[in-house]
Formats: sequence, C-alpha cells, structure tokens
Amino acid sequence: MELLWAHPALGRQVRRRASAFLLGLLLVPGHARGHEGAFILAKCSPDAGGQLSLELSVDYSQHPLLKDRAAAVEAMRQVLRLKTPGGPVALAELAEESLSDAEAPDPELPLPAEPSEAGQGHRLAVLRYRWEPGALEVRFAVPSGNPHDVLFWLGGTARVPGQEVPWRILIAGDETPPVPVPPRAPAWGAAGRGALAAGIAGGLGLLVWWRRARGAAALFG
Repeated sequence: MELLWAHPALGRQVRRRASAFLLGLLLVPGHARGHEGAFILAKCSPDAGGQLSLELSVDYSQHPLLKDRAAAVEAMRQVLRLKTPGGPVALAELAEESLSDAEAPDPELPLPAEPSEAGQGHRLAVLRYRWEPGALEVRFAVPSGNPHDVLFWLGGTARVPGQEVPWRILIAGDETPPVPVPPRAPAWGAAGRGALAAGIAGGLGLLVWWRRARGAAALFG
C-alpha cells in the first residue's frame, strides 16, 4: 500500500498539507491518530443500472475536529458538491439522504488500520445518497474554505478487476477525476427497429463507459 504523501495522484499542495497534518497529529490524543479517523470518508459506487451511490462516513470517536455525531453529520452534508454545467449542487438536492451508524470502517477502505488501533472501538456516522445522474460521468468537489479533508475512493462498476482500489485525498478547492457511470440498460418492450436502435445505442454507451472506467482508474492511481 502506498503511503499517503507518496501517492502519485497528489500534488505539491496536498503533500505540504499532509506534512503539516502529520505534525499536527502530534498535538492531539493518541486515539485520534488513526489514518482513517482523520478524514471524512467518501465511497462512490456506480452500478450497472445507471445509478450512483455515495456513502460518506466519519469516525467521530477519532476525528480531531468532529467530536460528536451531530457535528459529523453536518460536516458530511457540506463537504462535497456535485459539479454540473450550472454550478455546484449540494448532495441533499440530488437524493434523499439515509443516515445510520456503524461500529467499524468500510472493509474496502483503501488504507490499512493502524496497529495501535487494534481492539479500539469505533463510532461512525454514515450518510448515504443514491440517484441516477443521467450522465456517463460525474465529478465531485470540496468547496473552497471547507476545513475538512476527504478520502475519496471508488467502488461498484468503477473498480477494475485485479487492480487496486482507486483513491484520492481531497482538500478545500479540489475536485475528483471523472467517475464513470454505466448507461441504463435499454428497455426491450418495444419491437422492431426501435428495439434494435436501443440495443445498438446501449452497446455503444457501454463501450464508452468501459473506456472511461479504465481511464478513471488510471487518473485516480
């Protein structure tokens, strides 16, 4: 597993932020020094039906700034925006949120657990959004001035079998590479030329999505 500050997708600004962040961890209690505990976690998972799932979580028992569930939930609602031609869109405008709790981080989290965390409990607030973007790719951005760092990674059909999980650290003003979303499968109720055209269009759409999915993995990696 590559170290955060050596990740090829990270620029100078993030490496400087990471160095300052690691120095800052010396000033917080030991229980707050776990890798994933310092971030708002964001897992983006497209599916084969053209839907997109975005799951955000915060371990507020370890995060150095977010010390309770209410603060964690509010921070998650504000930390990402969907980029659109008309401007950034808040997550709450995309879909109804689902709020839950968890006692362990996502098993697909692309960071190893700290040995010092063995046996420690976790208290995570989890927000989920699910919607149909109606586009073959989407991007997310952290608003300028937002104080929280995001560990963003891909799941679902955006993962290329046999390759490592694509992930990236985002700070205020950053945006993700494009996340490929498969086109919705065509409805086969119509007969004749309409069905054939739908099939051809669906096949071409899947081909475009497949090429973008491989490209997205390279951009994150």
